[in-house]
Amino acid sequence: MTVGDLKKALQELIEAYQQMKWTLGVDRATGILEALSGLDETSAVDEEEKKLLRQMIKNNWQDVIVTLKPDQWERDAKVLPLIRFQKQLEAQKMIPVNDHHSLCFKEVIDRFNQSPGLFKAETLSALLQSTCRVIGYAEHEEMDCYPSARLKKRAESSSPGAKANLDMSITSMAALFYLLYYQTSEARVELIPFLIDYRERTTDEERRSESAMLRFLRNTPYRAVELIKQMEHRISYHILLKEKEFEAIRPLLPALRKTFLKVLSPDLWHFKANQDRGIDDVITRKVALCNAITAQFKAMAVPYYGIETLCQQIKGQEGLLLSPKDRELLDESLALFKLQQYREQRESEGLRHTFFSGELKYRAAKKQEQTLLGVPEKLGFLEWLAAHQGRLGDLQEKTKPSEQLSL
Repeated sequence: MTVGDLKKALQELIEAYQQMKWTLGVDRATGILEALSGLDETSAVDEEEKKLLRQMIKNNWQDVIVTLKPDQWERDAKVLPLIRFQKQLEAQKMIPVNDHHSLCFKEVIDRFNQSPGLFKAETLSALLQSTCRVIGYAEHEEMDCYPSARLKKRAESSSPGAKANLDMSITSMAALFYLLYYQTSEARVELIPFLIDYRERTTDEERRSESAMLRFLRNTPYRAVELIKQMEHRISYHILLKEKEFEAIRPLLPALRKTFLKVLSPDLWHFKANQDRGIDDVITRKVALCNAITAQFKAMAVPYYGIETLCQQIKGQEGLLLSPKDRELLDESLALFKLQQYREQRESEGLRHTFFSGELKYRAAKKQEQTLLGVPEKLGFLEWLAAHQGRLGDLQEKTKPSEQLSL
């Protein structure tokens, strides 16, 4: 790039910064423009000017990344002129491609490690890299089915080498899934794509594969646990306990293989609930949550008197719901679940026609269900009294005031 070309590019950058009234950006670019003023415009830019350019770019990026979230770093109005400027310099081999990535990566690492958690960003990144490496990197055409199709194909092979690789692959993926799902906060999860994108000394195929793996495990957890369930006989706890790749996460894993497999069961309520999180209608989502809780209740064969304990356990796991809206709806879904189980219990006992009878309480519970489903029905006086007696009354006491039965 000639001095004249650089001056023109700098002037465009200055004008863009002036329009957005970013004085510091204007001053930095103007300082370099002034340093070029006495040079021959047809001469090539020398190494000293290149150093000044890289320092200006670094300073401008530093101002951006400390004030914005990572998903805004390359979209914010303040940074778009700088990205265009960088592209011009990169095309002329004036600066390294994506020279700002090292700065961004350090910021992501710092934010991840400063967020509460039991492991560092470097640990997660290393496990994600090694998992994709052992499975094999995704081709462009398999992005929508990675890593499922590749692992299923490998499972069909009778080769001893393929079987050993499958053991390592599914074990590593299961450990990564456990770490992401049970040991990683939402705040940390939001940073992981940027750990992938901005990591230095990486390749496009690594980024592509790790991004596809992250989407598979986090966006479709129900598919991930179904795949793990299908191949659970290939999960080797010997590998987890002995191989160096898992040394840093070993203290975070369940001590026993059977416990590990149990917490990755596709029948668990939160996996089923997350499968339905794309539903927009509030009532439908509430019912989907209730159905997921009911499925676990039946799978565990919990007796009626154990319902409250189960609900408390589920409430304590609300952070496993990927949708903030579902977390807001969980209390009402639990109330709906308890009312449905109460009615089923009443039906199994028979509805006797006595004062505050099972039938009266059954009707009261049914009306409260309708209220939770967006079709409110007024309670009669006797229904209201019945609702506050016995088991239905106990349910009322353990229900939030906003969800309680009213006249």
